[in-house]
Amino acid sequence: MANTAAHLTDSVLPVVPYRQWVISFPKRVRFLLARDHDLLSKVLDLCLKKIFAWQRRKARSLGIAAPMCGAVTFCQRFGSLLSLNCHFHSLLPDGVFVADGGNVTFAPIPAPWPDDIERITRQIARATEKLIARRMREHVPDDPVDVLEAEQARGTETARFAGVQRTSEHKRLARKRAAFYFGYSLHAERHIRGDDRAALERLCRYGARALVANT
Repeated sequence: MANTAAHLTDSVLPVVPYRQWVISFPKRVRFLLARDHDLLSKVLDLCLKKIFAWQRRKARSLGIAAPMCGAVTFCQRFGSLLSLNCHFHSLLPDGVFVADGGNVTFAPIPAPWPDDIERITRQIARATEKLIARRMREHVPDDPVDVLEAEQARGTETARFAGVQRTSEHKRLARKRAAFYFGYSLHAERHIRGDDRAALERLCRYGARALVANT
């Protein structure tokens, strides 16, 4: 944990402001992500693509023609009660990078509005459900464990997203930059100033922490 955080802070992450984006999933989806590493990687990829797309649109609205994005993600497989809970802690620069000749410069962008967080949450939820449904159509189980997995995943196809706005299923959480949508949640409230490397290292330690501490 400490070595990973020190390496990221000292050698990988440039000196720019950062925002933590925490993405979590319904229990039925966590089960699949815990069993299927390939699916886990694909879901992480689509989550980052949705956030990157928002960053690029925001940057282009500021006149930045070719913005570039990046992220470091910690995939945690546990919750605070040691429960199975695959979720992502992604550290993204709070802005974009721009290539100018042989140089690369950083251009900050405004923080996401609550409406942005809600929209990205819906996009992640719908894209994840489509990905899982497609995987289940292509996957033919060949043993009892795989049959159980298939039945668990097939339940995701019954989720109804379109047009439903009930409070229990779609709501903006109490925190300003957070949203919940049918078991999917996205938090993006935590911001680290560019000059606060100590806070950045602490956040990296939190992301890289083990399931159970030694002390």
